[in-house]
Amino acid sequence: MGMKPGGKKRTERGELVLSNRLMGENAGQSKLTDIHRRQICERRADSETYASIAKDYPITGGGVAAVCKHWGPRNGFPHETVDEKHSFSQQPDRQRRPRVKLIGVENRNGKVMRSADPDHWIILCKHCGEEHRQNTRAIRRGNHSRKCSAFTPHNSSGLSSWDRRIKRLYGLSAIEYQEMLKHQKGGCGICGQDVEEAEGRRYAVDHDHNTGAVRGLLCAKCNQAIGLFKDDIPRMQSAIDYLRRRSC
Repeated sequence: MGMKPGGKKRTERGELVLSNRLMGENAGQSKLTDIHRRQICERRADSETYASIAKDYPITGGGVAAVCKHWGPRNGFPHETVDEKHSFSQQPDRQRRPRVKLIGVENRNGKVMRSADPDHWIILCKHCGEEHRQNTRAIRRGNHSRKCSAFTPHNSSGLSSWDRRIKRLYGLSAIEYQEMLKHQKGGCGICGQDVEEAEGRRYAVDHDHNTGAVRGLLCAKCNQAIGLFKDDIPRMQSAIDYLRRRSC
């Protein structure tokens, strides 16, 4: 047989649970009296757990929580979701202890000076004399820090990320880039603006999209402008004629 809406169902523990309602909020449907609710709120105020309180009343721990949350504040029992003595907000300096203690441990690359955060440590590098952050596994394996200036990857080209990018995309070396910029008198190939001084960024490498040949170095605005015209000279000339006709 189906249960009537709003009826009660009995749990395996024999506790009464109100279906689709909060226990303690509807006096007509609950076995609790106001005296019981007051006792529950007083016991909860003494930091007793919901489960412990529920053992003495025909409700679950969730029902106890509902009484404390809804009935309590209206009857002089303020509701606190987290006990003050257990609140992490009251302990701003609390930090989880690391599972292992590595302070003072030394390997061929450095010495552990102090803990940084869980599973990470600050080591004093023997190669560059600077402090680096490493995790527990790297220290136990004796790995050197990736931030150490004394070590470079085996496949490093010695170039910056920008130099590697223009070399890969346009076949333009760093020396050729500087020579091209010098030929343009240190500015954009169209407007002449010094991009690195005005915008704090490098020039865009303008190239022919059909042949891939590099044409020059442009500021971002000029490079975007000719891109929107799709390198169509007649269209750009038409735009120039239009501006001349419409200029006041």
